[in-house]
Amino acid sequence: MSQLPIDAPDIPVTPLIPVSADGWADWIAARPDRERTWAQAAGFTGQAGTVCAIPDADGGLERVLAGIGDGGGSGALWDWAGLPG
Repeated sequence: MSQLPIDAPDIPVTPLIPVSADGWADWIAARPDRERTWAQAAGFTGQAGTVCAIPDADGGLERVLAGIGDGGGSGALWDWAGLPG
């Protein structure tokens, strides 16, 4: 089994951004119009176990939003575990 080196600049990385349901309105209000429009059209609201792939300007994958529910408490770790593969 091979392991990725810690510093691997040629390997693409897609940011996974945790977004809580209770912080969704503030978080999305601060995002660029393109990202805000896409996430809202997809119906993403930060609910636990949901994801939303955000495209870049060229149609590639820019980031993935991961809903973590209320964003706190002992259930937050399980919210991450329940995300779709």
